[in-house]
Amino acid sequence: HMYDTVKGSDYIGDQDAIEYMCSVGPEAVFELDHMGLPFSRTEAGRIYQRPFGGQSKNF
Repeated sequence: HMYDTVKGSDYIGDQDAIEYMCSVGPEAVFELDHMGLPFSRTEAGRIYQRPFGGQSKNF
């Protein structure tokens, strides 16, 4: 994710900030989920993820 974000910013994004965002992002989503924020879910109950423009890998 970090590479895609840096590349998408044409390499002018603050790479330290991007690295931090990518490292704490999953924890932030977990916290929001436990606070009751409604996320779309897969049939297996996992938070639904979808690709965005510029994404280089499938998940």
